[in-house]
Amino acid sequence: MNRPGHFVWNELLTRKVDEVKRFYSSLLGWEFRHWEEGNYLLIRRDDQEVGGLMPIGGDVWEGVPNFWMAYIQVEQIDQLVGRVEELGGKLIEPPMEVPGVGRIAIVADPSGAVVGLIQFASPSDDSQAG
Repeated sequence: MNRPGHFVWNELLTRKVDEVKRFYSSLLGWEFRHWEEGNYLLIRRDDQEVGGLMPIGGDVWEGVPNFWMAYIQVEQIDQLVGRVEELGGKLIEPPMEVPGVGRIAIVADPSGAVVGLIQFASPSDDSQAG
């Protein structure tokens, strides 16, 4: 997938995993399967991954409503997040590795709108990780 500057992934963070699985499965025909370890679920449609689903809870999420997070594909994520604050935005979560996927960061634009940035791992990165 090579689409820098495009929205490429969406994930739902919710306290009602079972309810939303039933809802989207019935409404859109989505299927769900666990991704590696943990509680993250991949959303699938027509044998393709179309998004993710993750439970939220605990003190850190108190007062935060269930929400969809959109991700924009970028190149050189570290350089980009280095410019976020100088352009009037805010770095919410610095770049972090997601094994088998790449690196993600969460930023807010000057209006306060939050979005994820994702730099996918290159195929050569995958071969070195294993």
